[in-house]
Amino acid sequence: GYAGSDIWSIDLPLEEIEAVVPLADVDSTRNIEFIIEASDPSGNVTTTPLYTMEIPLPVTSYEVGGIDLTSDFEMRAPEGTFISIPSGAIPGDLADLRFRVRLSTNTLSGFRDPPAPARTIDVIRTVEIEAFEDTLMQGEPVPVDELKNGFDISLHYPQYSIGRIDENLLAAYEYNYYTRTWILLGGNVNPFGNLVTIHVTKPGTFGIFYNPSFKYSPGEVFSGLEFTPNPFSPNGDGLYEETNITFFLTQEATITIEIFNIDGDRVRILKERITFSAEDIPDKKPRRITGMTWDGRDNMGNVVPYGIYIARFTVTFQQAGGTRTIRKNAAVVVIK
Repeated sequence: GYAGSDIWSIDLPLEEIEAVVPLADVDSTRNIEFIIEASDPSGNVTTTPLYTMEIPLPVTSYEVGGIDLTSDFEMRAPEGTFISIPSGAIPGDLADLRFRVRLSTNTLSGFRDPPAPARTIDVIRTVEIEAFEDTLMQGEPVPVDELKNGFDISLHYPQYSIGRIDENLLAAYEYNYYTRTWILLGGNVNPFGNLVTIHVTKPGTFGIFYNPSFKYSPGEVFSGLEFTPNPFSPNGDGLYEETNITFFLTQEATITIEIFNIDGDRVRILKERITFSAEDIPDKKPRRITGMTWDGRDNMGNVVPYGIYIARFTVTFQQAGGTRTIRKNAAVVVIK
């Protein structure tokens, strides 16, 4: 599958490789030989030379250390997950330090099950970012709890783990260690590269689950709206401080969210242009965007009073040479 940035991937079950590929006599490694064949719509075929590749042993943790995060950083783990941290994401008081980024593989046995009817496909990953005052990284690491403006994680899921399910109904969840619950983040699914991409502000533990209750409408530009958690609680205790707003689109659009209190006063406006790049999936199915969030604050930066709020969505897009607009309302609740 095409994972973007000139990266292609293929998922080979380790058990099958071990069953058919013997260990080398010299160094006890497993090696495969392969060619790649490509054809265009006209029937022209190109074949690469023969490649030889050693199959690496599986690892439960992969890390890169000594990183200067004042520049763009991207890490591709052997199992296919990408982590992309833009320059300027590190708080100013940590800018002169060196960092270590670690990606660990987990199993659901160490966590609670996802909320029904979601079910696991055995993809759970923990991302950790640590800072070191010693450039040789010999001192005690300092965990980095939050990054300015956030960073992207593209979680990879192997094709053999999903069978014939609708991959657009896969979604990323974040595990809350305090409440021991999984919180829906959503994420953009790329079924051709087997990736679910999320934008987050802090490291943590993330899982991909299949949820048949998600609904999208293939014939509609905008569908499948979800607030999670709902209710949420922006009271400063670190639990459910913001709500994730996810939905499906079929094309580029500008999303404007106006949030009103029960008296009809507009307290917050959120706006984002959702673009579809050349690397996006080429089919016509709706795709879930990486998500927007509301932190429970008004346009002045103050936490809104507790109560019921109405979010009015205005979706503007191009169609038949003109501009079209869709409007939809949804309720969200702020509690203590």
